[in-house]
Amino acid sequence: MRIAIADDESDVVDFLKNIVEDMGHAASTFSDGATLSQALVRETYDLVIMDWSMPKKDGMATLGWMQTSLQEKPPVIMLTNRTAKRDISDALNAGADDYHCADQRSHPA
Repeated sequence: MRIAIADDESDVVDFLKNIVEDMGHAASTFSDGATLSQALVRETYDLVIMDWSMPKKDGMATLGWMQTSLQEKPPVIMLTNRTAKRDISDALNAGADDYHCADQRSHPA
């Protein structure tokens, strides 16, 4: 599988990339939604894992863009610290296929 990982926190990106690659998959990493969007136009991914809060284009804006701009949309897992029920429903209604609340204490810094 080819997996795109987008988060502005480099330690989170490195942590997820290591997991993905240890599982035998290819990982491409991005530090903001705008760069991820540019890559999604050029490349095909089997899965996108992204944060809500990113510079240039946040996760919600990226989800909206994907819905209107991509012919074939990869599944999206929103991985974020936002835990409000409204945030979860907003992300799922915007096109995320799954939503996970990440606790910053759950991965090494």
